[in-house]
This record gives sequence, C-alpha cells and structure tokens, in this order.
Amino acid sequence: MTFKAARPTVLFVCARNGGKSQMAAGLMDHHADGRITVMSAGTAPGTSINALSAESLAELGIDISGGTPKPVTDDAQHAADVVVILGREARIQEVAGTRYERWETDEPSTRGIEGMERMRLVRDDIDVRVHHLLDRLLPWPHAGESGDTAGMDLEQWWPAVLPGTRDWLINNNGDALTPEVAADISRAGGLIASDPWWIGERGPDGIFLSDAATDWIEARANGE
Repeated sequence: MTFKAARPTVLFVCARNGGKSQMAAGLMDHHADGRITVMSAGTAPGTSINALSAESLAELGIDISGGTPKPVTDDAQHAADVVVILGREARIQEVAGTRYERWETDEPSTRGIEGMERMRLVRDDIDVRVHHLLDRLLPWPHAGESGDTAGMDLEQWWPAVLPGTRDWLINNNGDALTPEVAADISRAGGLIASDPWWIGERGPDGIFLSDAATDWIEARANGE
C-alpha cells in the first residue's frame, strides 16, 4: 500500500468525537509509537471528552483527557490514507483518493451492560480492531525474524500481568487472544502490538502468540 506522505495517516470519525473516535485515536497513537499520523473528528462534535472513555484508556496508561472534540473537514479526509468511521450514527461525504471503512463496534448496552464495565468492553473491541489496522498499514515481521527481544523485560512483565491473564496464557497458549487478555498484556507492558517477538499470526480469527512467546510462558508455568 502506498501512502500520501512519508508516514501513513489515519482519521478516526464518530458522531460526537468525544468517545469512540478519541479512544481509537489514542490507542493507535500509543501502539504506533510515532510511525502513523493519527487524527480524530466528529460529524456533530460535542464539547468534551467522555469521562469514562478517558478513564478506560488511563487504565492502559494512555491519556486522552486533554483532547477537544472537533468537526470533520475535507482537508483532514484528503490528508488521510484511511478514514475509519466508528458506529452507525456518523455519516460523512467521502472524498476521492481516500479509503474508507466502518467499524460497527461492540455495544454492550444492548446486553444490559453499562458504566465502566461497558466502556472497558468497548475499549477492548476497538483495541483489537486498531491492532488489525496497524498490521495492514505497517506489517510486522513474523516471530523469529527480529530475534528474541524479551530478556529481562519479560521477567519484569510477568508478575505485572493479572493472575487471571497468567492462568489463561498458561492454559490456552494455542488459542487466539481474547480482547481482555490482549489488553492486559499491553497494560502490563508486554508490548504486544509493537514487538514482533510476541506475534506469530494475526488474521480474521484473531491474534496468536509466537512459538517463542508460548515456549517462554510454558517455561514459567513449569517453574523453569
């Protein structure tokens, strides 16, 4: 894929630009580590960032609390390589030369889930989608191509992972990561999106750990 500038540019759009599009932009900016230009906007922007959205990202060490909702512009759409529209409410007039995709994200409120529990599920769903988009824009090497970059970082990371996540990793090493496990790995500093040592495969069935990562986890489980 060719880009309009030296770095790919992504514009995230939702209706109010206070919640989902700001969360997606914050997650992409965090995971891309300066390699992607990230913008967000709204079709009917509000006046402030959703407090629960900001709090859910703060749990991952990402601060979007200082953001300000802003309107979608033609200039921003022309500058973007990809415009991602989140949810069903936002509608925009597409411009030529820019790729568009819509993410109909999980809406836990339809299952009676509200408050912070809802927002964490929304965050984790967006995070998985951001990972997939990041891979399409900046494909990572497969495990083994960059060498073992774990070392002491993993020894420091393992105790920071939640006990439930450690149990899941030990017992489900061959399965695709759940959004909750992926988010906790990232929260604890496992660099799941930015360190190719971790990733064996990404695809429509999910994110799978590399053989090197699963071998390391198995060794921890066996007390080695």
